[in-house]
Amino acid sequence: MEHWLFHNWMQDQVDQYELARNHGYLIASFIDPESVKKIMSADNSSSTEEEFEQSINLVDQFRDINDILAIKPEEKQPHRRRRQRLK
Repeated sequence: MEHWLFHNWMQDQVDQYELARNHGYLIASFIDPESVKKIMSADNSSSTEEEFEQSINLVDQFRDINDILAIKPEEKQPHRRRRQRLK
């Protein structure tokens, strides 16, 4: 039963994704119909091993830069406490 429910939920998610994608194509076709035709006819899901390796290297470089620029918890400025008003 749970398997069947999960399968139906996944199909609903796929249907919602396709509806949103097609709606985007519809809206974009009013602005630039040639580009939409190009996108719909192109097979963008394939890539070579070299392109994949370049993508992985870019992600690793970006991760290294973020590690260098990240503020460590001990380097954060302490929060200032507000003074309590005397009554």
